[in-house]
This record gives sequence, structure tokens and C-alpha cells, in this order.
Amino acid sequence: MQILVPNLPNPNLLASSYARAFEALGHEVVQINPMVTLERDPLLRNRITRRLLERWRLERNVPALLKQLLAHDVDMIWVSKGQWSVPALWRAYKAARPETVLVCYNSDDPVTTYSRGGNAPWVTETIGSYDLFGTFKPDILQALKDHGAPEVYLQLFAWDPDILPRAETTTLDHDLLFLANGDDFRQQWLIDILSDPRTQDWKIGIYGHWPRSGHARLDALTQPMPYQQDQIPQTIANAVVSLNILRQQNISNHNLRSFEIPGAGGLCLSQYTDQIGAVFPRDEAALYFDTPEDAVTQVLRVKQDPTLRHKMVARAGQIVRDHTFKARADALLKRVSQLNQNDLGLILGSSS
Repeated sequence: MQILVPNLPNPNLLASSYARAFEALGHEVVQINPMVTLERDPLLRNRITRRLLERWRLERNVPALLKQLLAHDVDMIWVSKGQWSVPALWRAYKAARPETVLVCYNSDDPVTTYSRGGNAPWVTETIGSYDLFGTFKPDILQALKDHGAPEVYLQLFAWDPDILPRAETTTLDHDLLFLANGDDFRQQWLIDILSDPRTQDWKIGIYGHWPRSGHARLDALTQPMPYQQDQIPQTIANAVVSLNILRQQNISNHNLRSFEIPGAGGLCLSQYTDQIGAVFPRDEAALYFDTPEDAVTQVLRVKQDPTLRHKMVARAGQIVRDHTFKARADALLKRVSQLNQNDLGLILGSSS
């Protein structure tokens, strides 16, 4: 099967993980960067004019983007979010290549306003342009249909061992580790955790892009991500616990870190959701918390019982092997094969 993946040239992006997974399954994958076309437009290169005129300029660039897409005769196009496209582009593409299956997977929420990139108005309007639309959120499946998606599918995030290969614990450098960018929601959780007197002598690492909070201890601890990509798994494995505070858009579901922490060899301490708890059972493969005080208590449990930590890390490592992007890509292609093959003219099968 020939698959086109529009993607930025960044191996750490979700689209890159899926492209590698499709290739690992034996399919021929072509990656193109739509921004090469769009960045020729001076009004899209400028941050101010892009914000003011983005929809209009994307419409004006439909012919150039269409030419870029049509240069590759493929069986399927897999799109991540698709914030660079508008409905007119996919209408024109389908008119030219009606047999090609269009699949979009949006790792944000395209029907609720949480982020500019994942659900700009034209992203929401484009939902009905795809033959199959995927989400990690079961609670918006009906909303996707209401916005015109002919077929929808639910797919959890996953672990990519090419990005975060598994590491073994060598020394416990942090009692509590948080590798993530900050926002007001996460910041308040950390302020409440750090305000607990039981954490005063902990070795804590908070790495990422964080705004100043006015909380002296948090501001003193936060620092830019200092690690090379290949150092991150060992950092996770060498923490007693890796904290996972979900963003508001993920609050009832899960996020990439839900799989990346156990994949890299760490012990995940996360807010509990039914979705992720079903994959990593409580106190068997992960720790969960409902309040800041509970989060501190959970860390103290494994600090005082290293055997418990070892058992949970080992069990989580066993589980996550079944939750890779290769497994997700395989499930997706099985879902695609269930579509009306006569209408779509799909040719399934691995390339040699």
C-alpha cells in the first residue's frame, strides 16, 4: 500500500511516528512538508499577518498545495490535525483522486476550543472532508459525526521506542520528575504539591518551558529542557516517580506521556481516568492521584518501598509493548479495510 503522510521534518512528531509505523508494517510511505509551499507566501511567514489572514491565505494557496499532493499517486493520505488545509483543498483533491482514502487523526480536540493549531475554524470545517476521522476522545465521537465525518474511529496514543527507547534504572536521581511544558492549570497543581511540607527534602526536577508563577520554590526548580533526546529515557528511568499532569483537553482521557513514561522505563504518577486506568491498572502498573496531597502520599509509598516501584515498572513495561505506534497503525489499517472498498477503490496489502 502506498501512503502519503504530510509532515514537518521533525522525527519527534506524531506524524513521524505513524510514518515509521506504516513503513515497519511493510508499506511504502512518502512524506511531504506542506509548509514548504505555504512558507513561500510572505503573509504566512509573518506572525501578525498570518494570524489576521491565515484562512484567506490558505484558501489562496489551495492550487499550490493541491499540486504538491497530486504529485504522488497513493492509496491513502494520513493527516495529523491538518491545520494547514481547508475544505476546498480536499474537495479538489477528491475530484482529482476519488479512489484515494483520506484519513485524519487529530490529537487535539477539533470541536472544542483548546488550542489554535488543533481546532482553528477551518480545521473543524474540514472534518467532513475525510473518509475516516480519528480521535483519542470517546466523548467527541458523536460530535465528529455531527460535524460531517462519514466514519470515525477511536485510537489511543502510544509509545514510540524510536523516540524514547526503554532504559533501566541505574540510580535514583529524582524523587519527583516532571518533563513537560507548563500552563496555568499544571502550574497550580505543582504549586499545591510543592507547598506540601512532606516534599521539602525531595530531589525534584521540573524541565520544560514554564512561565514565571510567583511561587518561589516552583520558579527556582523549573528550568529549560537540558537533555539531548537520547538522554530523556534514562532521566525518566532514574526517577522514583515521573509526574503526569494532564492538560485540560486531556483531563478525562490520557496523553502521550501516559505511554511514554512506562515505555522509557519509568513509573508514572498520573491523574486517574478510566481510559488510562484500563490500560495500566492502579498499583499494578501505575500510580494515580486525585488531589495534590494524594500525589505526595503516592510518591512516599514507593520511596519507602523500592520493591513496589520495581514491580510496577516491570509490569508497565510488559503492558506498553502492546501499545506502540506500530500496533496503532496496524489497527488503523484494519479499520480502513472495513470501509466500503467499492466506493473508495482501495487497494490494500503490503508492498514488497
